[in-house]
Amino acid sequence: MTRILLTTIIKINSGCKLITKHLFINNQCLFIVLLSALVTPFIHAQDINQQLRLAREYESAGRWKEARQLYESMYSEQPNHPVLYERLKELYMRTFAYTNAKAIIERQLKHNPDNPHLEVDLARVIFRMGNEKGAFDKLDSILKKYPETVSVYQLVASVYTAERLYDLAIKTYLKGRETLNQPNQFAISLSQLYAAQSDYILASEELVSYLKKNPTRIQFVQTLYLKYPKSEQVLKQLTGPLKRALDGSPDQLVFYRLLAKLYEHHEQYADALKIIQTLEKESPDKNQGNALFQFAEEVFLKGSIIESKAAFQKILTSYPQFQKRDRVLFGLAQCHEAESDYQQAIITYKRIVSEFDTRDFSKYAALHMGLLQRDRLFNVEDAIHTFQSIKNKNPGIPISWTAELELAQCYMIKNDTVSALPLLLQNIHRRHPDRPGHDLQAMYHLGQLYYFNGDYKKSLVWLDSLASNKWRDSSFQHPFVNDGLKLRFYIHQYYKSYPVQLHYLSRTDHLIFQRDYETACTTLDTVMKNSLHAPIQGDALFKKGELMILLNKNKNALLYFQKLLDVFPHHLLADHALERCGYLYEKLNKNTLALKQYEKLLTDYPHSLFSDDIRKRIQNIEKKSL
Repeated sequence: MTRILLTTIIKINSGCKLITKHLFINNQCLFIVLLSALVTPFIHAQDINQQLRLAREYESAGRWKEARQLYESMYSEQPNHPVLYERLKELYMRTFAYTNAKAIIERQLKHNPDNPHLEVDLARVIFRMGNEKGAFDKLDSILKKYPETVSVYQLVASVYTAERLYDLAIKTYLKGRETLNQPNQFAISLSQLYAAQSDYILASEELVSYLKKNPTRIQFVQTLYLKYPKSEQVLKQLTGPLKRALDGSPDQLVFYRLLAKLYEHHEQYADALKIIQTLEKESPDKNQGNALFQFAEEVFLKGSIIESKAAFQKILTSYPQFQKRDRVLFGLAQCHEAESDYQQAIITYKRIVSEFDTRDFSKYAALHMGLLQRDRLFNVEDAIHTFQSIKNKNPGIPISWTAELELAQCYMIKNDTVSALPLLLQNIHRRHPDRPGHDLQAMYHLGQLYYFNGDYKKSLVWLDSLASNKWRDSSFQHPFVNDGLKLRFYIHQYYKSYPVQLHYLSRTDHLIFQRDYETACTTLDTVMKNSLHAPIQGDALFKKGELMILLNKNKNALLYFQKLLDVFPHHLLADHALERCGYLYEKLNKNTLALKQYEKLLTDYPHSLFSDDIRKRIQNIEKKSL
């Protein structure tokens, strides 16, 4: 085995003699020695990182004493470690140990006297120790020492900002601008400081200045604008500089977009629309219509139907070649729906089907048209024709399945079980990852179909299947599953004990499904006469109240809901009856009585499914009363 000679020089203090000592070690030992020399610092670095993480955990848990002991232990071993210094200094500052903080800052300054960051740290701790003049003098001397360094102005201003001395922070930045001869420097920081002083004119001027130099940063600047308070006064202050920037600016489009977004954010939709129309005139031909389209879709979702409709109509008249014309018409039809102008909505949907027969939106337009024909205009024959057309044109895809299910409901309205049943059965096993729920909807409607016909055992077969454990938890969020579970519980509760009354109730539900409300009322009266004290009477009272609402007899509806609460105070529908009473009092402009009902619901039924909605209603009533 190879041996290597190592010469070691040993110094003997007594005679200051040097002795050369020769050592022979084999090459394996040498490798181990060298490897140890390389690995030891790595292991040590890992150890430091682990301890740092532990110390941060102590800080997060508020265990300041343990964190401080650990930091101090590490810092004593590695006083030049920058992270250790920062963490320990900040911990001292946070726990008001200013003397300790000052000591470690001064220790660092001895080894690095020309570090402005350390000098600013010292000024900061001097301020916290109560020597404000000394701190200010120190900060002034730092600025004089480093007059051409941008970061120094930022460091000094950050100290003033942290102490909420916004005027001094602003003064520092303005001095930096003048000294550096850079008029746009520190614009973002200054805008934030002016906003902190509620001077939104100067804040906006700084953002405009920044955007003129950096027009591609519009999204960043927009985010800052949208963080400011929403009020008419603030909006007026913010928009002034933006409007002035439009005069002669080469980047006018940027400022038009920003101004429109600001009006939209402050719910000044009419003003936003005017700005966007001006923006469209200035935009290149290939982009014309895009800003209007985006605005129309956004404000529709916010509930501003008038401006949304106006924007869609403007695109149709001014930009007839707009690429997304089918989506524009679809949006316009939805606006008509929101305004309850169902005939005009159907006309618009028909136009989409006619002009864009091969596009996806044509299919959705037809589906919406069929739903309006059936559910809003109650023109069942037209709805059948529309759904059948969708089914025939799109075989084997999910929208065809949806049309089949809607078609089945049309036949259920007509009491045509023979036509409805096969449409439902063929959707029982249809599942699509992008559009789930066809099978669940089919099961629910099968249960509903047999319930309407009084065949409760067959109804429960499908409703029990809907409630089985094979469905994932997420399926129970599906509205048809929820409705199916309620109907299943209803049948289980009454079909053995009150079969006759349940027969009349299911007949009533079918009549309501068929929109024959007057006959439904007459049928329901039979139940109410023959079950005066049975729990099913409570269900009948609730249903009678709902029928009165459908017949626009709100005062009568109140009587039935109140009777349910008086006679059956512990009925399963009691919380729902309270919700209905509050709703009706609101419609009758009796908000004080509505609040009493809502407050009773929240007190007596804190876990009711209506609780969240009721809290919102209470807030809306209170806002109106201000």
